[in-house]
Amino acid sequence: WRDEFSVKVDVGSPVIELEKTVNGNAVKVRLDVEDTQEYEEGDDIKEGHFVDVSLQRDKTIMGIRCEILGADVTVVNVQIMDAHQDSSDKSIYDGPKFEDLDEKIQHALLDYLEDHGINGALAATLTEFARGKEQEEYIRWLDRFHHFVSE
Repeated sequence: WRDEFSVKVDVGSPVIELEKTVNGNAVKVRLDVEDTQEYEEGDDIKEGHFVDVSLQRDKTIMGIRCEILGADVTVVNVQIMDAHQDSSDKSIYDGPKFEDLDEKIQHALLDYLEDHGINGALAATLTEFARGKEQEEYIRWLDRFHHFVSE
């Protein structure tokens, strides 16, 4: 995936950003390691991460909110917006919940994501990468905390 995507990871930031171009479409993936959801699986607690994917063609963006848990990608919802708009703008319709869409549309969207490299392999890699990034930031935070209180 590092061969396909350019990766931006800043020290001190919980955000991992990936970018690439597929068939002239800009593909961006944003994962905030602090944007998580916990799930009980038997006696274990698993942590899923929310991922925001944007696919831009010309002046239109399809914004897709996904959740990754291991190698599983679950689409939450899909927004369609103009390129100049921000997905956090509350005046933009979030679209229906993915699970409420017709199954043919669901499958078509999942195939479209797969064609753009958003798949189980990327989810598994991002899950591991996020775990490492979160650990690095936690250690950095502990060092800064220790330095602050020890003076």
